[in-house]
Amino acid sequence: MRQNDLRRSLPLVVVAFLCGGVSTARAQGTTMIQIETPTAYAQVTVPFAVGGYTLDTAAAAGTGIGVVDLWAWPKPVGAPIYLGQAALGLERLDVAATHGPQFPLSGFVRTVTTPLAPGSYTLGAAAFSISTGLFAIFDFVDVTVVPPGTTLGNLSCVSGQVAQWTGTDWTCTAAVGPKGDTGTAGPQGPAGPAGATGPAGPDGAQGAQGGQGGQGAQGG
Repeated sequence: MRQNDLRRSLPLVVVAFLCGGVSTARAQGTTMIQIETPTAYAQVTVPFAVGGYTLDTAAAAGTGIGVVDLWAWPKPVGAPIYLGQAALGLERLDVAATHGPQFPLSGFVRTVTTPLAPGSYTLGAAAFSISTGLFAIFDFVDVTVVPPGTTLGNLSCVSGQVAQWTGTDWTCTAAVGPKGDTGTAGPQGPAGPAGATGPAGPDGAQGAQGGQGGQGAQGG
């Protein structure tokens, strides 16, 4: 079977694995694969890198891996999304130190540019073994795709602030506690000093004419 035909059948194989119908692991027979970037439950924004290492100890030379295909499965359900092939041959001296001097170029990486709607996904990497002619090993990691903008990874809050998800982005807000109960009223203060005397008021209106006086005394 050609690799293209295998790639078309891969979603069915891996869906069976996710449903418990296929038993596999990061090490299967002589092949192994591990996704190291991104880490489990990481928040990522497209574009983002997917990388790790893979090898087949049964290979006569080289890593024994011909292709690494990358996929994304929306959670909780959804059709698998093909993310493309990873670049192979990245230097991994640490892997060679563990698994043998034949595998210094066992690293793989791809920058994912495929549009992915915000939400939870399972990322999968499938390695094609040259010796068996099969996609013989799979690895998976759960991530959350967030919109472009600030993530928890690059958010920097100062003392007295906490991270808060606004529904579209992460931001820093003041770490304010709940409002306390209203306190009891204090005692009444003493009376203040008397104010200054105000200015004199205007003259009042003229009074009414008085009554006629009495008759004067008779002359002598």
